[in-house]
Amino acid sequence: MRAAPEDRHLSDAEWGEIAQRIVEAAGIAPPGDDLACRWIAVRHADDHIHILATTVREDGCRPKLHDSGVRVGDACRQIEKDYGLRQLKKGDRTAARRPTQAEMHKAERLGWEQTSREWLEGRIRAAIPHAGGPEELLAYLDAGDVLVKAR
Repeated sequence: MRAAPEDRHLSDAEWGEIAQRIVEAAGIAPPGDDLACRWIAVRHADDHIHILATTVREDGCRPKLHDSGVRVGDACRQIEKDYGLRQLKKGDRTAARRPTQAEMHKAERLGWEQTSREWLEGRIRAAIPHAGGPEELLAYLDAGDVLVKAR
């Protein structure tokens, strides 16, 4: 968690409250859950903290982390308002996903310059402007060495 350069100086207590809200939103340490995951927040500069957490609860179960990024993002937008910090826009979740470690290792192992997902996205983006409809898009992709199974 980092404050913007133009934001006011936050106290240790404020950073502690922010960290608590973040781990609650993430599902790491829900309020009132005595068996929640262990976590710490480390502040080693005026403008940011690091949050470190285990992903195993005290009872040996895994926390419910599904969609934690969305929940944390929502909590961050509320924290920005509550503390009078610079407010960022909420993401619309339409950005391309970053390649996974497995995809990057496969591309490296095979000597490819990009992952198969990046290659496919490039072919699709190049074909879209030329297609007047779904059939033309499939034809462009087929001509560009993309095997398409239409359903």
